[in-house]
Amino acid sequence: MKKKDIYKIILTTSISTGVGFIYKRFFYKKDGFNGFNRDKEGFDRNGFDKEGYNREGYNKDGFNISGYDKDGYNHEGYNRFGFNREGYNKLGYDKDGFNREKRDKFGYDIYGYDRNGVNKLGFYKDGYNASGMDIGKQTREYYNGECKKIEEHLNKSKARMNSNELEYASLDIRLGLEIGVRCIITHWEGDCSSEKFQHKIITCREKDLIPNVLCDRLKEAYKICSKGQHDNEAVITSKKVYFAYKVLKELYTEVEKL
Repeated sequence: MKKKDIYKIILTTSISTGVGFIYKRFFYKKDGFNGFNRDKEGFDRNGFDKEGYNREGYNKDGFNISGYDKDGYNHEGYNRFGFNREGYNKLGYDKDGFNREKRDKFGYDIYGYDRNGVNKLGFYKDGYNASGMDIGKQTREYYNGECKKIEEHLNKSKARMNSNELEYASLDIRLGLEIGVRCIITHWEGDCSSEKFQHKIITCREKDLIPNVLCDRLKEAYKICSKGQHDNEAVITSKKVYFAYKVLKELYTEVEKL
C-alpha cells in the first residue's frame, strides 16, 4: 500500500473519530443526555459528574470533596473540630474537656470533685477539708454558733412585732440577715467581711450559693430593714416587717445546712 493511501486512511479515520466524538459530546437526545450519557451540566443519569459528585457536591458515599458528609463528619466520623456525633474527640473528651463519665483528664467531675468527692483545693462537697475547716477557715462549730445568733434575732424580732415595735424588730431582722449571708459566702467562697450586703447578694446569685428566688427576697427584706428607710413612721408596716422576718427564717434554714 502506498504512503499516500495510508495517510488517506489515517485522515479519514481521524475525521470520523473526531466527528463521532463531537456528535457524542455535543448532540443531546430528547431525554437530555448526550452520547456519553451526560446532560448539559455534565451529570450522568445517576446525577454524578466526572469526578463522581452530585449537584449538591457529594459522592456516592455521601462525602464532599473535602471528605465530609452533609452533617459535617468525615469517614472516621469526626467533624472539622475533631469531635464525633456524640460530641467526643479521639481521646474521648467533649469540647469542655470531660469524658463520658463527665470527668476531665485529671479525674475531676463537672463540679470539680474527684472520685473521692474532694476538689482541687482539698475540700469535700460539704465545703470542709479533712481537718474539718472550710475555705473561710471556719468549722461546723462556728456556724452552729452563728445559727444560734440568728435564732436569737428571730425570737427578738418576733416579740417586738407582737409589741408593735416594728423599727426594733426590723433592726434585729437586719442583723440576722447580715450574719446569715456572711456565713453562706464565708463557707463557700472565703472571707467577705469587706463587702457590702448588696454585693454579697450578687455573689450568692453569681456563684449559685443559694436559690435565686431567695436572693431576690433577701434584697427586698434588707431594703425594708435598712437604716434610713424608716424616718417616717408611716412607711413601717407590720406586713413588710413580717415579710422580712419570713425571709430571715428561710436564710436560717440555709445556714443550718453548713
